[in-house]
Amino acid sequence: MQTKNDLSPKPATGYVDQQTLITSLLCLIGALNKVKQMALQAHIEGRKCGGDFIIWCDTQISLDEKALVDQLSKLDINQLQEKYQQKIISYQEQELSVKQKYQQDKLNIKAQQQNQQKKIQKTLETRSNLDESSTEQVDDEEIENSSDDAIHYKHYLIQQQKQLEQLKHVRKQTEDSIEQKQQE
Repeated sequence: MQTKNDLSPKPATGYVDQQTLITSLLCLIGALNKVKQMALQAHIEGRKCGGDFIIWCDTQISLDEKALVDQLSKLDINQLQEKYQQKIISYQEQELSVKQKYQQDKLNIKAQQQNQQKKIQKTLETRSNLDESSTEQVDDEEIENSSDDAIHYKHYLIQQQKQLEQLKHVRKQTEDSIEQKQQE
């Protein structure tokens, strides 16, 4: 085996030291693990070793892989956050829409109730002025129909309120899910 003194620098190939030659030979005969151990031990002791490139190559690969995994996990978390934010915005818009519809329906019911009260008042005034027997049947039917419409509309408003509560519940679950993902 040639030593460092026997080798002379050559312009085309450059200078090769004894450690690099030994490392190359050990790798060729299948002692890669031993070379890694030697290089790691040399690094711990603060020396240089011909196998340094093997150790640092493996380390760099593992660091690159870790960085890639971190980057992908951040990307996944960001995508999930964006998705959940869009869902929250959608739920908020639905909630606002339902609230507006509920308020409008509430105003409509009040207006209908006022109209019915006016009709009832007119009916009572008409009864006192007209013959009770002829107008009594028409007015009673009209009153019953008006109250049935109001009851149906009130049921509709109750359903709208339930739907609003369901949307609030779904929104709360989505926000909780986002918080859990962010904590992970």
